[in-house]
Amino acid sequence: MAENDPKRRKLLAPLPSSPRLPPASPALSTLSDPEVAEWWSTDHMALSWPALRHLLPAVQEMQKYLAEWQQASKDAYWQRKSGKTVLSVLICHSDDHHEAPASENFRVFRGMNTEVSLPAGSFCAERAAIARAASDFVHSGDISTIATLDPTDKMNPLWPCEVCQSWLSKLKQQNENIAVIAFQSIECRQFAVRLNDKLLEPPAMLPSPNEALSGSPLLDLVELAEGTSEYPWDCKEVVYVDGAWNFLH
Repeated sequence: MAENDPKRRKLLAPLPSSPRLPPASPALSTLSDPEVAEWWSTDHMALSWPALRHLLPAVQEMQKYLAEWQQASKDAYWQRKSGKTVLSVLICHSDDHHEAPASENFRVFRGMNTEVSLPAGSFCAERAAIARAASDFVHSGDISTIATLDPTDKMNPLWPCEVCQSWLSKLKQQNENIAVIAFQSIECRQFAVRLNDKLLEPPAMLPSPNEALSGSPLLDLVELAEGTSEYPWDCKEVVYVDGAWNFLH
């Protein structure tokens, strides 16, 4: 066969290199985050902080999602490469309904990592939740909070991987206050919050009146009415008796 024969040139041509495969499971690769010095808790949600008013719904919805996952029949095919499941909850709100209470003015979208096509890598739980919201015609600027959890409690706290961080970085062009939640454990009672790539310290919790007055002689100066066991500052309801104001004055 001649050197310049077309067939020979084709045979001698170098074989193309195989395409580089992405990581087998991006959902399980985490960023290098500093250790959490102080955890948030559901007690902090009672504080009035409008910028983070959707943290509590994210925590509550993750607890529901986890409970359903624990009761559900598992299909190992969806995580056939890593054998590990990641759950994510996305909270979306709209500022078009200012009159609605914050607890009602949101929508929830769930996501779970899947590994159907291994050359394409894993489709992370966070991106699955975001894609689900987009499929339901939610505006990108309505995304407010995303929470992620390892339901087997082996990798918590679990933060979004680099690919998901890239998605969130782009989405922050639509809403710069997207909060990211990672739970300490599957109890979902304590969690860390990251906003604009920075860990947020939980707000200071003021001590209760009883704690603040512990050891103080002021407690001895309060005389409780007969049949009453709680101090005035402990009462949850105030009853107005008609005529009492005139009596006091």
